[in-house]
Amino acid sequence: MASRKNSLGHYVQSRKKKYTHGEQYLIHVSNSPHKILVPQITTYAYETIVRDKKRRIISCDYERFHPYVYLSPPARFADWGGWVAPIFSKGNVHGYVTLYAHIVRVKTKKLKILENRYREEMVSPEHLVVDRIVPFRYHVNMIYRPVNRDQVLRKLDQLKNPYKYSRAGHQKVTAWFMQY
Repeated sequence: MASRKNSLGHYVQSRKKKYTHGEQYLIHVSNSPHKILVPQITTYAYETIVRDKKRRIISCDYERFHPYVYLSPPARFADWGGWVAPIFSKGNVHGYVTLYAHIVRVKTKKLKILENRYREEMVSPEHLVVDRIVPFRYHVNMIYRPVNRDQVLRKLDQLKNPYKYSRAGHQKVTAWFMQY
C-alpha cells in the first residue's frame, strides 16, 4: 500500500508492472487501417529468392513464406515507412503518404523471432486485435526528413499509463486510497 515513504504514483506504477508481466506493446505499420491484423505472406518474400543462370533456386529465405503479422518495437516503427509506402508513389500534393500505426498488445510467449531480422522485427502467426490506430505522415521524396513519431508514441504512452493522462481516473484512484 501507499505510505509516507512511497508515493501513490510509485505504488500504482509498481502494481501495474507486477500484473502486466508477459505482455508488451508492439506496432504494425500499414497503408490502410485494419481493426484486426491477419497473417499474410509479404511480397518481400519473393525478393529473397536467388536464382542461377538456368533459373534454378540457389537460396531463399524460407521463413518469409509463412503467413505472419510483422511487428516492430515502438522505437523503430518509423524505419518501416519505406517498406510499407508504395515504391513508385510520389505521395500527394505535399509529398507525403499517410500510413497507419496499429498499436497491438501481444503476449511475449506467442511471438516468434526470425533468423534474418530486419529492424528488430518480431512476428506473430495469429490474428491480432488492434488497441489503437494512429495515422502518421511519411515523406516519400525526402529520405532524411523525420517521421512525425511523437503522435504515435504519445498514444502508446496513453495506453500504457492511462491514469497519467486521465485526471478523473487519477482522482478516483486517489479517493479510493483515502477511504482506507
